[in-house]
Amino acid sequence: MKNTRMAKSGRVLSLILALLTVAALFTFASCGETEKPAVQTTAVASETKAPESGAEETTAALFEKTDYKGAKFILWQRDYNASSYASLYVENFTDDISDLMSQAVFKRNSMLEDFYNIDLEVRNGFTVDKYSIQLQGGEIDFDLILSTKSSLTPRIITGELQPFDNLDVDFSREWWHEKSLEDFEVAGNHYLVSNDVTIYRFSAARFFYWNKRIQQDHNLESPYDLMKADKWDIEHFLQMVQGVSTDNGFTALGEYGLLLETGGGNGVFAHLATGCGIRLTETRDDEITIILGEQMEKIDTLFSKLKSTFNNMYCVLDFSMAQALDTQGEGAGSSNMYNWGRKLFAGGHFLFTQTNIACSNQFIEMKDEYGVAPNPKYNSDQEDYIHKDDCNSLIFAIPNDGNIDLTRLGRILDYWAYASSQTVIPDYYEITIKTKRAYESEAGRVIDIVKATTVSEIGEAMSIGLSGVLNDAYGRGSIASAWASKKEAMETAIAAYNEWEPY
Repeated sequence: MKNTRMAKSGRVLSLILALLTVAALFTFASCGETEKPAVQTTAVASETKAPESGAEETTAALFEKTDYKGAKFILWQRDYNASSYASLYVENFTDDISDLMSQAVFKRNSMLEDFYNIDLEVRNGFTVDKYSIQLQGGEIDFDLILSTKSSLTPRIITGELQPFDNLDVDFSREWWHEKSLEDFEVAGNHYLVSNDVTIYRFSAARFFYWNKRIQQDHNLESPYDLMKADKWDIEHFLQMVQGVSTDNGFTALGEYGLLLETGGGNGVFAHLATGCGIRLTETRDDEITIILGEQMEKIDTLFSKLKSTFNNMYCVLDFSMAQALDTQGEGAGSSNMYNWGRKLFAGGHFLFTQTNIACSNQFIEMKDEYGVAPNPKYNSDQEDYIHKDDCNSLIFAIPNDGNIDLTRLGRILDYWAYASSQTVIPDYYEITIKTKRAYESEAGRVIDIVKATTVSEIGEAMSIGLSGVLNDAYGRGSIASAWASKKEAMETAIAAYNEWEPY
């Protein structure tokens, strides 16, 4: 990989707000959809030069225009209409492009086809089992894969994928998510990567939405002001949650500090742990190391603080309790408990809820204004905010087939991502901004922070139960006992990755 610094451009604001747009159509099992307008389409990108010492960094990304004489370029992806983690906005699968997002997708893909004179084909129905059968039979007739991290990560050590390191691409360009390469490093190579071709580049990270009316009614400091004072940390977050409560004998809904999601992977406590700098794994000297055991004191301290607040049902309701107390049926008509709960947040019953950018479309009709806040820091000594990606969000992989033209693949994928950064991503942003009644600069800054600080946990994507250790630790009140019961099995599973040698 090249390590040229990522270029900065006038599109930063567009990309920031693009995140707010990802709200519209990112299909988690619990979230819905929306739409949006179009941007300029320039055939050749900006410029990327490594800055000279003391010189202002300029952007430039020059693409070598090559005529591939109408040859097919084929992406095999997870279904675009899957019930969860659908491959949205990669290709239009109907002839109707009357809506703005379909127009943006058409424009982006036409730019790619025209620039390289290729015939882009996007196939649906990818599964790793179907892929393995084709690979074993020598029947690979496609160039690229787009599927979930959790399905692709185990295929690294079966030798079914080849590294992106083989492509002549500058992954520091702004339309790539260079961090995703680092987070999925195995044996010194990088097998999975995200970029702007899909909205999944950073749309699965979770952060907080907060109700401004409730915050003001209870004379609480704004998270925006706390951020400016470098006080947006766990202590101040929990103080705000404790500042809103209802004691009515649990006979009906009142107002509460937090709508709480529980569970291992996407429980609020798990994302707060990441936000406080607690990671499951770390790559050291090309080896993946489980580091939970090194953070026991910090984990126990954090979880003790969280539980002392989260166990107070006058201040905090989980989704099932919120639904049960909804005697007026305010969340009725929702497809599941999570949509029901978010409808209650939109109805003004909770100060905070934590979810991803996609679900903001459920707050379009919210009567109160809402703000957004990053995961709070552990304390003021922590340098950066941190956010965790969903281990099931989509990511690119390259089939391990020697017939794939890697030079062509690198050129096409790089330009496709650039073209998307000019069309689909900014347009998606416009949708969200138009559905949010009052845009504010602070919200854009928070979304930019989320985008820049999203990390992935390869340990979760391995599907070996590593996130369950943290879940058990929260339930038991001790990371030591939770880790001791699973340590041997977890380290054996990780060793399979560390001992694997690429073919």
